[in-house]
Amino acid sequence: MKKFLWILFFVNLIVVIPTLVFAQNNDDLDDTVIGAEGIGDPYYPSMGNGGYDVQSYDITLDVDMENQQLSGTVIISAVTTQALGQFNFDFAQLTISTLLVNDEPAEYQQQDNELIITPSEILPENSPFTVTVSYSSDTNSERLGSWTFYGEGVLVAGEPTGASGWYPVNEHPSDKAVYRYCITVDEKYVVGANGTQESAISDDGRTTYCSSSDDPMSSYLTTVAIGDFEIVTDETTNGIPIRNYFGAGVDEVALQDFVLQADMIDFFETVFGPYPFDVYGSVVHNVELGFALETQTLSVFGKAFTNESVIAHELAHQWFGNAVSPAEWQYIWLNEGFATYAESLWLEHTQGEEALNLNIKEMYANMAYVNQTFEVTRVELVGLLLQIPLSGKILSQSEAQDVLTTLMSGILTPEQLETLMTQVGDEISDADLIRLIGTATFTGGEVTLRGVYDSFVMLDLQNVADEWGLNPDVLVGNPGGGSLFSGQVYQRGALTLHALRLEIGDEAFFETLRTYTARYDNLNATTDDFINLAEEISGMQLDDLFDGWLYQFEIPDMPQLDLYAADFQP
Repeated sequence: MKKFLWILFFVNLIVVIPTLVFAQNNDDLDDTVIGAEGIGDPYYPSMGNGGYDVQSYDITLDVDMENQQLSGTVIISAVTTQALGQFNFDFAQLTISTLLVNDEPAEYQQQDNELIITPSEILPENSPFTVTVSYSSDTNSERLGSWTFYGEGVLVAGEPTGASGWYPVNEHPSDKAVYRYCITVDEKYVVGANGTQESAISDDGRTTYCSSSDDPMSSYLTTVAIGDFEIVTDETTNGIPIRNYFGAGVDEVALQDFVLQADMIDFFETVFGPYPFDVYGSVVHNVELGFALETQTLSVFGKAFTNESVIAHELAHQWFGNAVSPAEWQYIWLNEGFATYAESLWLEHTQGEEALNLNIKEMYANMAYVNQTFEVTRVELVGLLLQIPLSGKILSQSEAQDVLTTLMSGILTPEQLETLMTQVGDEISDADLIRLIGTATFTGGEVTLRGVYDSFVMLDLQNVADEWGLNPDVLVGNPGGGSLFSGQVYQRGALTLHALRLEIGDEAFFETLRTYTARYDNLNATTDDFINLAEEISGMQLDDLFDGWLYQFEIPDMPQLDLYAADFQP
């Protein structure tokens, strides 16, 4: 899945063009009846909204593929958690034609990514209510948050946000809801979506596909797939139906490992507990994505990221992340660490304990080096640099030379590095500096993760480095909003689980996993919830173990496998 650097798995796809739709005066509203503008996530204070709990989204869309446009109506059913005279949804600047609260017109305002609604009457606390929003996008809207038109298809994938780009939503995993979709397209297209397909009705050259799920879902897990798909079905031993949507033109080699999904579900049920939903499957789009996403009951893949371990990883998320969701984004390791360890468990199941131990040792080595070093070729390094979304920074001569020294000292000889530095004038743009590096004569060499990260920071690109998972200083249990998808969250998170398994034994460990998925099914969990459960089942005090693995920079020893942090220090 990588050669020398961790690249983020998922991309925040939100693109917003602020447009004021309707303005109102709410000065006469008491603050006690105004729902909070954010749900309270420490990493993303403006994400989600307060004052209500959504129960369901009923989404009806008409999709014009030729003009890359959608129009639709969403009926949101919710329950107030306080009296509400005003409340928000997260929603991009699509054009609203109708907005009703309890079937009555309501005033609204669109500011940035917020839809601010003032109902005609204050909604009492603990009362059900509905919001109906009809809206449309502009033509040729290639990207609407996590919704992307590509060629003859549509893919929907974005984490932690993106759903608000194509429908109004309370966009935080702590407010899960059930979904129903009815999506109309020209008859030549096939539509897949979360849940079980209820119907596909054609009329006058167009087909409406309806699907639904009885299980609540976090908004980042919603997906719709539209295109020329071959539908391939299968079934698990316990009768779980599998439906895969394989894009026309995707190489058969990229699809061969999907036949393992039924066996994977059978195995994961023995270690994680019953599969938590009514159906599973995958959609493979005929595009280069470079990531996969565990969208609920229908995981999303691009055509070049479909190997066996990734398929196992996204499937395992159906238990860890989807059925049991993080209460806040700081607990992302409960998703990614668990799914990464599931890859190891599948490897153990198919290839034995020796293969598992080798896999754990490789991850430990990745995490244990203070300054991890990677071999790169010239093509790989230049290719990475050319992908950087530069800020347009102008660097002084000394700043540019610092970047060259930090990044290239393990690749170029001192003479080559000096020659490169002499080509830097009094100042140079970041783009010209990248081009200068591309002119250097070298075949390959070593870069350090620290050096790459520091180089990005020098170019005013710390946010990009964090998003790409390049930050070497990440605490698994509290990685920060910019490092949700860092290698530490994935690999050291997985090592945390293996350390727990070695400490409490297989019987208690797998009972902990099965009890965790049962106790928090369709709910949200925290790290403390998992630690308390592990202590409850094992009868052991585990604070020190989890503190060392999740909240300390230095990696703990794993003596059971003869792994010691000191052996990996320079």
